[in-house]
Amino acid sequence: MFSAEPTPNPLVGRAPNGGSGSKLPARRLIVKPLRAAQRVELGEGYQVRFSEQVRAEAQIPTMAVGMIYDPRHAESLVAEGKADLVALARGLLFDPHWALRAATALGAEITAPPQYERSYGFPFLQEKERNWMAD
Repeated sequence: MFSAEPTPNPLVGRAPNGGSGSKLPARRLIVKPLRAAQRVELGEGYQVRFSEQVRAEAQIPTMAVGMIYDPRHAESLVAEGKADLVALARGLLFDPHWALRAATALGAEITAPPQYERSYGFPFLQEKERNWMAD
């Protein structure tokens, strides 16, 4: 249950040091505690079950999210029909080259941008990437 109430602090929601803030009273979101059945445990792929359930029951394409870092895990979600697409957030923030590394780890043929060709052309680096996150 959500409700918006005026906040007692007039500075909340306004720019500091007299900046241009709204002249309307600031509002805050109050969230009542969740029941135990509504809590979601965090972990790798923790929201995949929602994607899988919606895909099965609504018969629509879905996207899986939720701490998906391993390229083999991402690949298996699509291969096993748990999702039609896998979205990455923290994985790409942590490693901006995730897509290139994942493609190499999964054995895909990749064409690197010209500025990366020299580094991706070394066989020892390609072997290192293939073994990335190996079981």
